Amino acid sequence: MIGAPSGYNCTSLSNPNPNDPWNGAISRNYAGTDTKANTYALYVFDTLELSEQWLVNMGLRYDHFDTDYKTYTAAGNTTFKGDDTSEFVTGQFGVVYKPAENGSIYASYATSATPPGNALGEGQEGNPLGGTPDRNGNLLRSAMEPETTKNYEIGTKWDLMNDRLSLTADIFRTEKDNARVQIDPTTYQNVGKTRVQGFELSATGKLTDKWQVFAGYAYMDSEQVDGGDLPANKANDGNELPNTPKNSASLWTTYQVTPKLTIGGGAFYVDDVFGSVANTTMVDSYVRYDAMAAYKLTKTSICN
Repeated sequence: MIGAPSGYNCTSLSNPNPNDPWNGAISRNYAGTDTKANTYALYVFDTLELSEQWLVNMGLRYDHFDTDYKTYTAAGNTTFKGDDTSEFVTGQFGVVYKPAENGSIYASYATSATPPGNALGEGQEGNPLGGTPDRNGNLLRSAMEPETTKNYEIGTKWDLMNDRLSLTADIFRTEKDNARVQIDPTTYQNVGKTRVQGFELSATGKLTDKWQVFAGYAYMDSEQVDGGDLPANKANDGNELPNTPKNSASLWTTYQVTPKLTIGGGAFYVDDVFGSVANTTMVDSYVRYDAMAAYKLTKTSICN
């Protein structure tokens, strides 16, 4: 490399020398987040067949969740801290009516709770701790409480053409309290109450013994209903939620060319989405195209 510095922080890209010395310095950086969580749960679920036409689904769940949270500066000083013990009961109730052997209509109501730190053991965090601390450096109480959800849904499913075509449709409404959203690349906040409602349509068909088609469409109307604890968030009341497209659709098809070879392809559309609850940034809509090919090497399946 022309003009490489004398400290050997740069080297030739085409012919690097692994023995080049490095005269830089390494210092320990303690900045980061330390979160510990312990949880256990009990649940029961059952389906009651009242008659050939009527079924009832019921479920109940109890969760106990302990969370400790601290963040540190590069020097190792604590900046935020918090701890919480949460106990909550959630459940589900649904009714299914079968007006015909090939069709059903259902209605359901369900509640759920997502505590902060709940996905630590999975190497990801979809509901992380974070936000603005109070005057003592502790997190706001809302940052330690779970995000609770109520979901209402009514739908139907029909199998037609001797089960070669399956059609489904549903309308839904999802309400969240103490909802946690990402307001910038490094900050999450509790924005109070949010609502998403809309409908979904899908079709799965086997046009021939070798040709299958899958299609789906979803419409979602989202809104921040109440900004929650932080007054600044109330300015966003009525705004759309981030990463929630109004329209999305998919089309996928596969064809069995030979008994061993199957090919497929499809397209997936996602509408414009806002990048923040303030609705000041937007990600444009896009279409993604996928293709696949599968070849069966043996006659037997790998899994039993």
